[in-house]
Amino acid sequence: LAIQSVDHQTATVFLIDSNSKTYSMGRWQNAAYTPLFDWIPSEVVHEALSINSLKILCRDHEATFYVNQSELETITLEDSCDTGKLGFFVLAPSWFVSVDNAYLAYLAYIE
Repeated sequence: LAIQSVDHQTATVFLIDSNSKTYSMGRWQNAAYTPLFDWIPSEVVHEALSINSLKILCRDHEATFYVNQSELETITLEDSCDTGKLGFFVLAPSWFVSVDNAYLAYLAYIE
């Protein structure tokens, strides 16, 4: 998943690799991926040819990333969550990529 996408040139991205059952987060900029940290193994990432559910909850400058309803990481963003656009990101094309049941929900927080 990609957040804060600007003109398809930059974005904050959340990636999974179902072949190695790992995940990573980073920035896409100038046609290159710069990870925030190395790929991390996780048992919550389902293996190849299985369905993985990805979710990002974003508020102000904080984004929390989930795979299959399990919270994996929370990061602090340089810019607010409402900067740029949302989208899907494929780091390396695979023989099978499918996106299904995608939706965007805007939740207003009252404090």
